[in-house]
Amino acid sequence: KGTIVTVLGQIAEVSFTDNLPAIHDVLLVEEHKNIQLEVWESASSSTFYCIVLSPENKLKRGMKVINTGASITIPTGDQV
Repeated sequence: KGTIVTVLGQIAEVSFTDNLPAIHDVLLVEEHKNIQLEVWESASSSTFYCIVLSPENKLKRGMKVINTGASITIPTGDQV
């Protein structure tokens, strides 16, 4: 799990103590699982800058996030 440290517009800074995410991993906010963040860049060895992929007006410092361990997927094919 990680913790939101700061939110500035569509960018959130998230800190992890273990289970560090990879670049492009999707994070879910524990309290609002419909809010997704994508890990964009490492700020330090345990802090990451993330792009908020959902409306950020519910995000607050201290909220917990869960690393899905997966990147964004987009359906393709004839059924789309």
